[in-house]
Amino acid sequence: MLFDMEMARRESLSKVILNSKREIGKKRSFANRILVNPISKFTKRWASYFISIYIYRDSIRKTNKLKIINTKPKKIVILGSGPSLVNLDHNYLNDIQKAGGLTIAVNHWDQSLCSKFHTPDWLVLVSNVTFDNKTDYVAKKTKDLIRYLNDNENIKVAVPWPLVPQLNSYINRDRVFGFCNISEPVLGGFNPNYPKKFSGSTVFFALAWAKFLGYASCGLIGFDNTYPFDIFVDADNKIYNLEFDSDGKEFLVDISGDYDSVAARLDALAKLFDDFRLFKGNVYNLSKYSLIDQFPNASPSDFSKFI
Repeated sequence: MLFDMEMARRESLSKVILNSKREIGKKRSFANRILVNPISKFTKRWASYFISIYIYRDSIRKTNKLKIINTKPKKIVILGSGPSLVNLDHNYLNDIQKAGGLTIAVNHWDQSLCSKFHTPDWLVLVSNVTFDNKTDYVAKKTKDLIRYLNDNENIKVAVPWPLVPQLNSYINRDRVFGFCNISEPVLGGFNPNYPKKFSGSTVFFALAWAKFLGYASCGLIGFDNTYPFDIFVDADNKIYNLEFDSDGKEFLVDISGDYDSVAARLDALAKLFDDFRLFKGNVYNLSKYSLIDQFPNASPSDFSKFI
């Protein structure tokens, strides 16, 4: 009987210890999710930033000088690569420049049909793989882009700090300006020399750059953002995005490596559309059928009449 009582006592004690470990594990898990992980990520982001401002201090000084030079507000048009550019009057963008405005293109503008009749003042590049020549396809696009930039020496280029040295080796370094692409959703902002508070889409970097240069009014065209309509899933449940180049040609992009479900893709798109609200104020959507609903809509001709 004493043996049975001792075994029962030990079993009860084991359960107490096991339950205690579980509770401690839950508390630690909760603390990690609520406190430790966010603090760790926050610390890593700012540590990365402070290291970067030392490494790229020359680029920061150069960008600050640019702000001193560009103090006069102006009209700026930011150019995407969506099909809404196809029907744009070929003289429209050139007239914006003649009136003292600026145009900012993004990504591989050199592949756009519009590049044949308009040379932008600025090109904003964001992706770290823009000059990654690991595949023949990317190598060719890189070669074409560098050739385009060397053929059009008036274009200045804004890229993330890590890309500045590489781009300096391709074109005149006086044309290359850097910005911070470290994300800081809590304390971030819009200044190119500080962590960003917006998501990583190129259009937001272009908007932040336009904001930095100063504008009285800013128009977006070619950012049709029809992504929610263009999601497809094949027989193997791979996720694809139907995209369009500036010539209106369709092509599929496999995005299953970035998103494990359609829900994850839609969640990311919701974040993207929501971040447009951060740039409200004298920004206009010039693409007639764009899904961007955070900015007033205006036709290109009406936008030309704005201050």
